[in-house]
Amino acid sequence: MAVLAIKSEQRCKLCSHVRRTDIDALLERRSNLEEDSAGNRINAVYVIAQLRDWGVVNPTEENLKSHWRKHCEKITGTDVELVQTAALEAVAQMREGSHPDINFDLDMLWKIGVAEIMDRVARGLPSGLSPDLVLKIAAEKGRRQHNETQDELMRTLVGGVGLALSQRQQVELPEVVEDAEVKELA
Repeated sequence: MAVLAIKSEQRCKLCSHVRRTDIDALLERRSNLEEDSAGNRINAVYVIAQLRDWGVVNPTEENLKSHWRKHCEKITGTDVELVQTAALEAVAQMREGSHPDINFDLDMLWKIGVAEIMDRVARGLPSGLSPDLVLKIAAEKGRRQHNETQDELMRTLVGGVGLALSQRQQVELPEVVEDAEVKELA
């Protein structure tokens, strides 16, 4: 069995926690009435204590029940394969018929890389992607966003100048005073 995150709600402290995968796995073990390696029953008290250790602020039994009922679903290995296939098909449909878009590709690589690292690390495995690669992707995204902002500012400036020139309105300049006398204030 596995847990599928069917919903992620920003207001849910368990959904938005960095260790969401671990939390869901722990809740699955609780629902299966399992015991830890020391023989302790994984119940609500056990889970709440673990959540506090992981930095969840003020976890309650109601948080556990609500999160498990509304945001998680137990699925089999076959279901996991179906979900992964559906996700890959969704990505293929997004890409189908569109021209190559480097920003889309970078966004997708960023999301996949971060999700993969979080998932593998949560399971105690090596990430599979080097942190250097993820940092390079982040730097490239930042550079591209900066360049796009500059391009937009230049287009706006050129558009404003073009509009002013196309209207050809005479601007009245203030009268120039040539021989003014300067007086100091006392």
